[in-house]
Formats: sequence, structure tokens, C-alpha cells
Amino acid sequence: MKYIIQFICLVIAIATSSSAMATAMCSFDDVKLDFVQLAYDPDGDAPDALFDVGAGNGISATDCILLLGNDQPLPKDHNIGEYQDGLLNGEVWHSNNNGNSPADPLLTPYNTLFDPFYDSETPETPLAENGDEGYNNILFINPETDLQDLDDTDGNTNKTDPGWVFLGKDDGDIKDSEGNKDGQGDGFQYSDTGVDIVNNLIEDMNDPNYNNLTGIAIENLLNIKFTCFDDLSDPLSVFNLGDSDSEGEKDCTIGTWSIMPDFDIVDKLEELFGDGVFDHLALVFKTGNVCHPSQVDGDDVEGKGKGKGNDKDNSNDCIDALEGPQFAIYDFNFTDIFNSFPGGNAEEALQSPYNIGGTFNLFNTFHGHGISHISVWVRDPAGFTTTEMPEPKSTMLMLLAVALLVLRVKSKHTLL
Repeated sequence: MKYIIQFICLVIAIATSSSAMATAMCSFDDVKLDFVQLAYDPDGDAPDALFDVGAGNGISATDCILLLGNDQPLPKDHNIGEYQDGLLNGEVWHSNNNGNSPADPLLTPYNTLFDPFYDSETPETPLAENGDEGYNNILFINPETDLQDLDDTDGNTNKTDPGWVFLGKDDGDIKDSEGNKDGQGDGFQYSDTGVDIVNNLIEDMNDPNYNNLTGIAIENLLNIKFTCFDDLSDPLSVFNLGDSDSEGEKDCTIGTWSIMPDFDIVDKLEELFGDGVFDHLALVFKTGNVCHPSQVDGDDVEGKGKGKGNDKDNSNDCIDALEGPQFAIYDFNFTDIFNSFPGGNAEEALQSPYNIGGTFNLFNTFHGHGISHISVWVRDPAGFTTTEMPEPKSTMLMLLAVALLVLRVKSKHTLL
């Protein structure tokens, strides 16, 4: 009964929160996976791609959601996926603009989408963290099976942690110390993981920074790149997010993405993580203020244009009671993808790191407004254990050529 009530409350919240939520939707097809290749030693020969179907022809995202505001907060603690460390780990949304940014009612004052212990019946009183009272039906993962206990120093064994790790974001043209931009995108800015737990991959005990627990710089583990295009079919129309031309900063709505992990990433993360794999990839696209047009799906909609009657100008009309920035989250659930194929076995398939890439097209979802930044999260899952990492079988790789792994990492954490 509780889950039925939660579902009804969620439907009501979506229907009544704002016109933006009712008239704007994302599409799984906005973001696609088009390329998969086993990660390899750069000193060796590059293997053939397991899956390469060309831009925009690949696998669509497993799930998506479009929300109002900014994708805040980001992790501020260890960034290993602990409960309440970042938006996707259940932390309540907050403004990074002195409280002036519009807030999505699904994320504040309670994080109804990602907090596994939010109780729609009594929001001010969370559900018991031992699971005795059930769980909130959160997005992308199943709290009954996917939560884990990442902090074994807290005196209990409650599985409360969703496991989402923030890899970083492409913030376009970042302002300098004087608040100026140089007209060129600055590329992907990487985060750190294991802050206050491990050092930055320093093995020499005599190194003066050996005991400096700054965490592992994610840029030492992989390369992430987003590239924008005026036209995906025209390779000469390429530019970076945040680039400007003679008319000002260019609007990026379509482009490509890639994530290239080091071939030995498992060894590099062994001290921080236990056995397991990252089983989800979440790409978050943010845009500025969106004014949804007065024509939706070909139907005229009365809006807020200037003038009256026949003189009313609807060319740039807004139909939203509350306009503001929006962000869309696209999730790839690799466990479901792998297991959906005949003979597929996610635990076997997700044992090797892959180079991956794909495309994005947010033109329709953001109504032509350009992307302001793109964030990347991956999820460290519970339950994936293996005593050895065998070479992936060629038949399995061919069978699962339409799926991918971002990184293979370990899932049991020990806080120092």
C-alpha cells in the first residue's frame, strides 16, 4: 500500500509542480552509445572495435528525466557513493546562486527521486535506514538490492549508500580569476575520488606526499571528452563547448562523447575499491533559462506573448508559469543491457574496461537552447564479486557487442 501511495504522490507532484514539468520531456534517443572497444595498452596493438555503428545509430539511454534548476549539489565528502554525498546519492537539491535559482519540487525540500529513505507519507520523518520500513522507489537503481554499506566505521551494517561517483564535468568557457572568458572551451574538468581515504596513487612510502590523502585524481584513470557540432554529418563543423565566434558564444545542442579508461584501471583502484564493476553511467546535460514555445507538437497553446487577440505575438511566447534553467539526466544500466541478450551474463561481461563513445542531441529537449555544462557520474554496484578477472570470452564479447563498461573497479570500500 505504501508503494502505491508513493507512486500516486509522485504522479501528482509531476503533474502539479510546474508547466515545465508537464510540457517538456526528455527522450531516451537524445543520448546514444555508438562505439565499444576493449581498453588496451598504448604500447601494444589496438584491438578491433567490438561495436561501431556510426554516429547516432547505437543504443539509446536506458532511462532519462528532465528537471528544473541546476544539477546540485555535487559530492563534497569522499566521493565514493555514500548516502547524502551529492544529488544522485540522495542529498537535497540546493541553489548555487544565493537561493535565486528556481528549484524543482521533486528535489527540494526533499530529494524524492534519489533518496532511498524519503517517505512520502511523512516526509519530515525518513524511513528506517535498516530497511525495515521499506524504501523509496528511487530512479535508476533498485534500493532493495543495489544499496551497500560503504562506511564500515559507522558502527552498523545498514546498506544505505547508492554508490554514485562523480567523475567531473565540462563547464565550457570557464571565467578566469577576474571574471573574464577567453572565448574558448576549457574541456572536461575532473574530480577526485577517495578524498581523505587514499593518496593519489603514490606507492613509494618515502615520497613526502605518501600520507597526503587527497584522493585519486580521476584524470589519472581515464580520458573524457565532449565535442560539439553544428552538423554531425559535417566534420568541419566541430567546436568545443563554450567556444565563441564573431557572433558570441556558440550554442551546443548536438555532438559526440567518449570515455577512455586506462587498460590497468583495476590495479590503480584496487586500494580504494573492492571487487565489482561500475554498472551505470549517468550523463547530465544542463542548459540556461528555457522558454517553451507556444506551439507544442504542432498544437497552438495560449501563452504569454505581447499584445491582445489577433495582435498577440506568439513568436517567442512562453507557456510556462515558471521558466528557468533545466537539466536532463540520461542513465545507461549496463546490467540490464547485458542480461537482456540471449545467453548474456552481466557479471561475466562487466569484468574488463572498455573504450566507449556515442552521440547526444538535446535540440528538441532544450527547445534549441544551448548546453551550458555536461556532468558525468558512474555507479559502483553492490553484489559484484569475483576472485579472479579472466579474459573475456570472444563469444561473449561478440554477443554483447552492443553494451559497454565505463570502468571496472572494486566495490567494497574501507575508510581509513
